[in-house]
Amino acid sequence: MSDQLPCATCKSECCSKVPMTRPQVEGLLRWLIENANDQILKLKQQERPAGKCMFVDMETHRCSVYPVRPGICKAFGYYGGTLTCWHAPHLAKGDMMAWVREYWKELGARSLAEFTQVGDLFTWADVEVEAEAEELIHALCPSQK
Repeated sequence: MSDQLPCATCKSECCSKVPMTRPQVEGLLRWLIENANDQILKLKQQERPAGKCMFVDMETHRCSVYPVRPGICKAFGYYGGTLTCWHAPHLAKGDMMAWVREYWKELGARSLAEFTQVGDLFTWADVEVEAEAEELIHALCPSQK
């Protein structure tokens, strides 16, 4: 058995909307602008099933922000419960609740109830995408110039 997740043969089955704060989404978009600006419009124009992560390229089934993906995506497959990859359950050795508590803290929440208020589920409809990268950053983060 391999110690790696079988992502290369998967169709991004685990890539659903994950709770993120607006600053996290803005950071991911900034990374895309700096590293793959042409990808933004492509992602926005792709049809995707309800609940699919906005950063999954539906043609390749790969994460467009993989190097800076959210913590929950990094943890998926290596913890039990809902973070277990159904293609490689033997890799889920970590304590999911211990990890979730740490992730809550990262998002600035102290409880599950507060976590649901801190983290939102974003789609492209929530993000104004302009043709030029600088306009996008300005639209998302007016304080950034």
